[in-house]
Amino acid sequence: MKDLIVTINCWRGNIDRWKTTSNSVESIRQAAQRWGTDYFELSDIKYPEYNPPGGIRKAGGVGERNGFLTTFLWQKVWVMENFTNYDRVLIIDTDTIINSKAPSIFNELGGSDVAAVLDGNPGRMPDKGDYFRNAFSYNTARCGNELEHFQAIPGFDESVYWDNYFNAGVLLYNAKVMGLRVNELKNLMLNSPQINYYIENVDSPVDQSLLNAWVSFSGINLKHLDNTWNWLAPDTVEEFNTMYSGPMQPNIYHFCGTNLAKENCETYNRWK
Repeated sequence: MKDLIVTINCWRGNIDRWKTTSNSVESIRQAAQRWGTDYFELSDIKYPEYNPPGGIRKAGGVGERNGFLTTFLWQKVWVMENFTNYDRVLIIDTDTIINSKAPSIFNELGGSDVAAVLDGNPGRMPDKGDYFRNAFSYNTARCGNELEHFQAIPGFDESVYWDNYFNAGVLLYNAKVMGLRVNELKNLMLNSPQINYYIENVDSPVDQSLLNAWVSFSGINLKHLDNTWNWLAPDTVEEFNTMYSGPMQPNIYHFCGTNLAKENCETYNRWK
């Protein structure tokens, strides 16, 4: 098998944000060496013509988050289009840290087309009503009136969408299959008025929610990975002190979300 790890690290215009990725990207590069895979760091914007106002290089202003995440979605489309010479590809966010003792994630794909962890780590906080899955992630999946816009996708069903809603920060896929299928997503983004309006104007996690909606209703074979492959780092001091004071536990920590999580990502060194 010929495998590849890709990070999207388009921060050259923002040196402070660029610095925050140095610790985590080091862990990703080392994982590529241990697992015997190629590594590609995407550090310039592909498809700049589809980079909406408020995009990745612009700070502040209306639609900043939408533009930022729409740009990230286009980068993932570009990666799926351009690395079909590989068998399996992992696209991983730069605010992730890979445990130095983690086995190769590529062995987790099996015969599936796509593999990812359900957003919010189901079962993580059962004593609090599974807060991250049932509150935080549930709202993320609907925060930009996605359900209204996703009706443009043939066969779209709200319950199926939610039951399969994964976190796109650790995305493993069959490069041959997705290389053939990604043009369907691209056509949807460009030629569906509803979807085009959604990705350019709606304040929403576009890169994750639209990818979820498309995968769930395109006949793509999706595998849900164990939570340890994309453990969403906590924003609460209580949980951080409990889980992060000793040796790294899950295979991958994902410091997504708030500024507190990003700060923890920058200083967390126990993966070494």
